[in-house]
Amino acid sequence: TLAARPRWRQQLQARADRQVVALIAGMDESGWYDHPRITVWTAEVVAVVESAQIATAEVTDDYLREVAAEVAGRRLDPSTVVDPSTLRKGTTHQGAYGRLADQFRRQASEGMPVPEILSRITTRARVMINDDLNLALRHQSMRWMRENDISMYRRVIRPEMSEGQTCGLCLAASDRVYYRDDLMPMHGGCHCDVLPILGTRDPGRFLNQADLESLYARAGESTYGADLVNARYEIVARGE
Repeated sequence: TLAARPRWRQQLQARADRQVVALIAGMDESGWYDHPRITVWTAEVVAVVESAQIATAEVTDDYLREVAAEVAGRRLDPSTVVDPSTLRKGTTHQGAYGRLADQFRRQASEGMPVPEILSRITTRARVMINDDLNLALRHQSMRWMRENDISMYRRVIRPEMSEGQTCGLCLAASDRVYYRDDLMPMHGGCHCDVLPILGTRDPGRFLNQADLESLYARAGESTYGADLVNARYEIVARGE
């Protein structure tokens, strides 16, 4: 179950990426200045993203039920699926993805070549899709735990799934237990899993320890920061 989770997440991301990239490529240059067309185009993008969010929420629910069955020996109830339109705070999906058109016009007015603008818009759209799917995963996890009266969860590191291994932020987070309504720490490209704690059964404690021992072994059996060279942080600024 743990091994399958990153694969389905990547498949949903890749499918949404392909569809949105095709919509960006299908908009001719004049379309970025035509507000009625932008409205229709944005609605099409949002439909793709929200569909992917719903699929992410549904698969997250199934994943958590399977994990609970393996840990507790019983399958808990499914929860109601989150409404993707409510997950962004302070703006709608239409408002957020409509800014891609604003970016095109602004950068065109600055003299940037159209191919470069489209490349930047595509990169930004992919980041936004990744963030939105992470929001669906996070909120569905919290809803499932709340509706099944599960109070605590643990983040489980997955160094084998991450380029450059696990970062220092995830290492620190994996050593803690979280209440279900706590904000789940996220960063771009994170592959950590969410595991509910059912009573005294805490599978994350053993899974994290196994991965931590492997990481320390690669660092020469050291737990010193200077030896754990894979600890890294990145701050990315963008218009969201």
